[in-house]
Amino acid sequence: MRYWLAMHYPHYPADEADWFIYVRRGDEPKVAGFDVGDRVAFYEVSGSKDKSRMGKQSKRPDGRSGIVCLATGSHRPRPATFQEAYVDGTQTDFSLECPCQDHLHQHFLSREAMFEFLGRSLRLRGLGGGAGFIELGQEEFNRLEVAFLASPAQ
Repeated sequence: MRYWLAMHYPHYPADEADWFIYVRRGDEPKVAGFDVGDRVAFYEVSGSKDKSRMGKQSKRPDGRSGIVCLATGSHRPRPATFQEAYVDGTQTDFSLECPCQDHLHQHFLSREAMFEFLGRSLRLRGLGGGAGFIELGQEEFNRLEVAFLASPAQ
């Protein structure tokens, strides 16, 4: 079993994006070991690009800058079914997605608390060499999970 920290943009209220690890083209080798049963902590960034829908701007909600979800891998990496287009004319280029299940969203662990329980700080912008995810050690993940579950319900 492996353990992951993945960055996510804030989700829209009626969002088609699942809480999966999305893998950009070129980063596929970084998830070669992802498997059913792997554990994932999702960090929601504070802000990001607004997306474009049928030529109209859709304002993205503000993010919370912390761990907002824990989940379990449900499938090996597979071809990505989700892409986004942004108002600046750019779009995602996800080649793979690592599906997850058993999502737990009821708690929140702030960025500062996450660093404290990891026992180290991370450069979150460009995490994983720009991939947006990294593999964690089992002990690191266990500390995050205990802290997340102990945090007040949201």
